[in-house]
Amino acid sequence: MPQRRGVVLDRPASVGNRTEWQRRVEEDGELLLDGELDDTRVVCRKEQEERVRAWQLMRLRLRFIETYKKRDFNQIWLDLCQDDPEAKAAIRSYLRDYVEISQTTGPVLGEQEFEYVQTITSTTTVITHWRILVAYADNMILRPMRRDDPAADETRRPRQLVEVEVEWIRKDLAARFSLIRESELTFEKVETTADDVLMLLDTLWTRAEDVPCKPQYRIALHWTLILAGLGFRPGSLMRFCSKHVRLSVIRDLNNGRTTLAATINVTHDKRHKADPRRQEPEYVNSTVGFTVFFVPCQLLCLVSLIATQAIADHKMLNRPNLEHTDALELHWRKDIMEREIFPSSYNK
Repeated sequence: MPQRRGVVLDRPASVGNRTEWQRRVEEDGELLLDGELDDTRVVCRKEQEERVRAWQLMRLRLRFIETYKKRDFNQIWLDLCQDDPEAKAAIRSYLRDYVEISQTTGPVLGEQEFEYVQTITSTTTVITHWRILVAYADNMILRPMRRDDPAADETRRPRQLVEVEVEWIRKDLAARFSLIRESELTFEKVETTADDVLMLLDTLWTRAEDVPCKPQYRIALHWTLILAGLGFRPGSLMRFCSKHVRLSVIRDLNNGRTTLAATINVTHDKRHKADPRRQEPEYVNSTVGFTVFFVPCQLLCLVSLIATQAIADHKMLNRPNLEHTDALELHWRKDIMEREIFPSSYNK
């Protein structure tokens, strides 16, 4: 008969009439009741940051409720759990505002030059934003209330308010802003051609006043567009540090002239090691490397981008002479290995 496998725990020695194990449980219970022990669900750093950003946006947009109606922001969530019409109206007003403020002007390659674009186009985006807000409100507001007053536990849970508002988003909000519903979503992948990349890069620079951003972000976007055109996911191109690029001086064996070559190593996105607290497969980080040289088209020359940025930022450890060798790597300074070559932001 096969033996049962399990985790063997060392049972602590007894302390008086109680075991050490029991004493720890009682201490943890007291800490939990005093609010010193966090009983919220553990989330990854990225999700927590997303929750905080969404929460700050909502607080900013609903500030008028606290200012003019003298209504406590935390009380709105408690009233929502009790299906209060005024609280529900405030939340729906915010969600409508959330879609409206996503409208922006974008450059058009034609006679019109500009057109208004609504960046939020699907109900999935709004529903995800709403669920993030509810999860954060539950952890920060409703959970402490349930802990302080266990008798009112059922009236301070956000289960019902989530689904009620989701249904409203799918029907009313979708109809008002022509949002695509989940059942209507289609993902048609269209190949990016070299002409497409050239058009985007040319627009980025020739119509710079219509694409306002800091110089560092314009260069970073230039870099990202070229690599994205090669098929890499945007997430793979964020936090692209000096250690991911090897810049070398090489000799052209045909004419003896020196030139630059860059070996670029891109880490596959969504292949990071899984959080051990989650039931997910464990992926091994993998990278793909390739070497590029100078190309006649300056807009598409990655080596020029890397070299000019490195010189401008004084990133090179030294600038040696080839002498009698045919290839020589230009080493980066040790203190910039973890620094981004082209500082960028996914949200810019």
